[in-house]
Amino acid sequence: MRGVVRRVSRGALVAASALVPAGAWAQDERPAMQTGFDDIIVTAQRRAERLQDVPVTVSALGQAQIENRFSRDLLDLGSIAPNLIVDPILGNGTAAISIRGIQLNDVEKSFDPPVGVYLDGVYLASTTGALLNVFDAEAVEVLRGPQGTLFGRNTIGGLVNVRRNQPTGELGGRVNLTYGSFDQLDIKGVIDLPAFANGRIRAKVAVQGLTGGGYFFNPVRNQREGDNDLFMVTPMVEVDLTSTLELWLTYDYIRDRTPTRPVTSLTTANQLFGALGGLGRPASDADYHRSPRTTLDQEAFLDTHSITGQLTWNPADDHSIIALLNYRDTKESAIQEFDAVEAVLFNTIRPQQIDQFSVELRYQGQNPISLLKVCEHIDSRTLR
Repeated sequence: MRGVVRRVSRGALVAASALVPAGAWAQDERPAMQTGFDDIIVTAQRRAERLQDVPVTVSALGQAQIENRFSRDLLDLGSIAPNLIVDPILGNGTAAISIRGIQLNDVEKSFDPPVGVYLDGVYLASTTGALLNVFDAEAVEVLRGPQGTLFGRNTIGGLVNVRRNQPTGELGGRVNLTYGSFDQLDIKGVIDLPAFANGRIRAKVAVQGLTGGGYFFNPVRNQREGDNDLFMVTPMVEVDLTSTLELWLTYDYIRDRTPTRPVTSLTTANQLFGALGGLGRPASDADYHRSPRTTLDQEAFLDTHSITGQLTWNPADDHSIIALLNYRDTKESAIQEFDAVEAVLFNTIRPQQIDQFSVELRYQGQNPISLLKVCEHIDSRTLR
């Protein structure tokens, strides 16, 4: 089943909702069954299904279209689905994701985000680091409304599910180089290694570096602000242990030195220090809000190490038992000048650390009774 998904939907960005669908682009390949329409495969319900069979409307955007948008991360894709808003917080890749108006606009680790973010099936327990890069994504699915039945109790607003491409087993790769205004330089590359051990072991490595792009100018500090500074490397390995047993391992290293996002004041006259005529401008004054007037150097850093292992057993057609383990270690710190004015009135330093360990055991299939019949005929010696 996963192989079908890989061939049909590689590089597609999928947004599942209960609203009116946007346009869909045709895929390069089709399954054997033809219906007069190009089949788009989605996994929003924890199984591979054709678009025509899913009881929700779907918007699809192909990988070529994602690249044509010069998308750096989920922030640049916030407009592709109705009721989805993605805003950055601080500088540590922290995302405030809103679906249908439900959002957690905070970086505190004591709160569960109402909109869950999943990366390769792993739930990210913190908003920090959730502003994921979409380069080499196989699919991104946006589900609206509570998803507690299939994805957990914390997803009361919905979720964003990101799946990355698996190794192809063939030698190849691609490099994406972007240079833009304000010294933006993005270098992204992925290389697939040829399979070895009779095709049973496949591997790939993806590397990304994002720098520059800040379009704010701070007249107080006399320098440009808002640049990105991110480096990420992801090696991935797939191993066919037997004809029905597959092991998948992924390691992520993220080094993010992006400073805290520039802030400006919306305070108008008589709201604060009225005798001074106010300290800010209305939101409509775009020129003013492109010129932050903070004094401090708002440094920030994020270091993340993540190891994911998935063991998949396919005892019969349309039946899978999946064990998914992940350990994610994140250290971060950020300086933020909340007052948004030249005078240093209110600023914070927020060093935090989170260690996350998750284990998931899942069965998925069409008919559990038929699986029990298959297991009855499995020789116990093969299970030792």
